[in-house]
This record gives sequence, structure tokens and C-alpha cells, in this order.
Amino acid sequence: MIERKIINNQGVILKCKIYNNNGNQCILFIPGLAQSFDNFAESMAIQSKEFGFDFIFPIVQNSGIVRQFKQVYKSGKTVEITRGACFDRLHNSIADIDCLVKYATDTYNRVFLVGYCFGCDKILYYLKHYHNDKVTGLTLVAPQDIYNTIFGKDGNMFLRQARQNVKSGNQSTLIDKKLFSFCDVSSGTYLDMVVNKDFYQFPVFSESTKKRTKTDLNIPVQLIIGERDRGICNEKTIYAADEYLHIISDMLQVDKHAIIPHATHSFSNSMNEVVDHIMRFAHSNTQAVSNLENKRQYGKD
Repeated sequence: MIERKIINNQGVILKCKIYNNNGNQCILFIPGLAQSFDNFAESMAIQSKEFGFDFIFPIVQNSGIVRQFKQVYKSGKTVEITRGACFDRLHNSIADIDCLVKYATDTYNRVFLVGYCFGCDKILYYLKHYHNDKVTGLTLVAPQDIYNTIFGKDGNMFLRQARQNVKSGNQSTLIDKKLFSFCDVSSGTYLDMVVNKDFYQFPVFSESTKKRTKTDLNIPVQLIIGERDRGICNEKTIYAADEYLHIISDMLQVDKHAIIPHATHSFSNSMNEVVDHIMRFAHSNTQAVSNLENKRQYGKD
């Protein structure tokens, strides 16, 4: 494993762990709120090597615990900035994803993306607005209806609290709500998530069937959810995992999907099974791309 430092277009320095570092294709992981995916990274590193992939595991601005990042200005001045899941902003996430994808596609011939939880929404938003021919496939693990997750039945109360804090110039002040019962969220972040519709890429609960837009990314897409993911219900509706999967599959042109039996949102006891699904889909996808490239190179039908 080696570490790389990559600078995004904001001048923020991101640290990446790159496992294997010897191939011409890679899997790039975009985390959700929880950055502590050490078991996932370890399992992905082992299996990706077996399937001929490098694996890139980045520390991004809007994930995990509160931490300091270095930001370099054009003048050369370097400052420290505070980031973490509780200070999530979509524009910061897109800046991170953009520089990571550019690094990966500049380094490898083929890049396969994997998003988890809120990372799925951000990847989907990115792919709708940016195109790169070297991105050959995508796996979405436990995608959420963000509006449902952050708003909930007491959303109006928290929204008033967030607005009052932001109006008073205290956008970093935490509100009383915790996302997924563990993640603190600042007033500025909560207000941004509620108001900014670009966050909502999987409106299972927050939009009616007629208002859900269908998207064709023109790359193979895999969807993985846990049978007992609490994100597939709200105070009014409880979807069975297969129905939730069907709704999202209808919004995207999903090529492969899997429901992991008895698994929760974190897949704590099923991580190896999730990784196995990812690796087999990524391998079959990139193998098909490789065969197509060979046919084009040698002029075969």
C-alpha cells in the first residue's frame, strides 16, 4: 500500500491509500458519512488484487470524524480547514470526486467507481454532469433517499433551528438531530441538505412516482442493499428490500443487483459478501470493455 496526496480545484489536499499499485485498471471508492471502513478497505485490497485491480481509498472532506485538511491558495499560502461529515457540502464533495476521478483516469486505462450511502448520491450527481470515457462501471452500495434520512418527522423543527443559527452567523453550530443516530450535523450543512435539491438523487420517499426522473448513465450499474437497512423505510412507508431495489432500479438502468440477507446498512457481518459481489461485477464489466477494445484495435467484428 502506498499513500498519495491529491489537490482538488479548491486547493484542498486529499490523502489516498492505494492498494496494489501495479495494474492498468482500478476501483475508486467514494465513502458516505462514515469514513471508518477499514474492514471494507482490507477486504477490497485483497480481492481487488486477485481480480487484477488497484484499489483507491481516499480520505475526503465530507466523511468521517471532524479533521483538519490543508488548503493551498494560489499565492502559495497554506492554511488548515476543518472538515468532516457534520460539515458536509455538496460542492466540496464534487470537487473531491472530480479530482479523484481525474487522477484515476490519468493513471489507469479503466476506472470502476463504488459509492456507499450518501456517496452514491454524490457520484450519481457527478456522473450526470461530467463524462469520462475511462469510467467503465459503477456499483451503488446502500443508496439512501437523503431527504427522508435528514428530514424525517421532526424536520421542520430542526430546519427552524438551523435557519436561526445560520441567520445569526453560526452555521457551524450543531443542531440537535443526529443522522443515522450517530452523525452530528451542523446548521449550515442541514440547511444545505434540505434546500439543495441536487442532493436528492434517489427520491424514493420524497417524490411521487410521476416526478421521479429516469437516468441512463451509459455505463453498467450494479445496486447492492441490505435486507434490513433501516433507510428503506420512513414514518409512513416500509418498503420490503426487493421493492426498494425495484424503485431505484427503475430510476436507473441497473444491470445487476443484490439483496444481502439479514444485512443492515453497515453490512457489519456481511462485508466480504458485498465485496465479492462488487469484484465479480467489476471484473465481468472490465473484461467486456477489454474485449471490445481488442476488437476495435484489431478490426474484428
